[in-house]
Amino acid sequence: MPADATFLDAQTTQWLWKTEAMQRMAIALVELALSHDEFAADDLPPTLDHGGSGIAGSIMSKLADNGIITRVGVNVGTDFFQKLRPSKAEGRKGSNIGVWKLADRVKAASFLRAKHSHRELAQAELLTTQ
Repeated sequence: MPADATFLDAQTTQWLWKTEAMQRMAIALVELALSHDEFAADDLPPTLDHGGSGIAGSIMSKLADNGIITRVGVNVGTDFFQKLRPSKAEGRKGSNIGVWKLADRVKAASFLRAKHSHRELAQAELLTTQ
């Protein structure tokens, strides 16, 4: 197994303590990144249980830290200016939100495989204890 894969497994494992709602949102964000050139938090389905206000932003930051997604924008000198777009979400009144894109397709696919494997393992353990 390549060292990169082992490192990614370790990064993915750190997500296991997150609440179920946060795990669902992380999976939805990675799936969104894989299926869109660019995306923002309000591209998530409005019915997705997110676990609380501001959770999407914190999960996006963590996915960026893990090298799975990255902010869209431009560097000018030493400054980075993130691309923004008006929010489509009700109640945000068109306030600007950050735009993101996929950073690494291999890491994204590995993340989804690990998350789905963890879910299957948890469901199997639940069934065997009943």
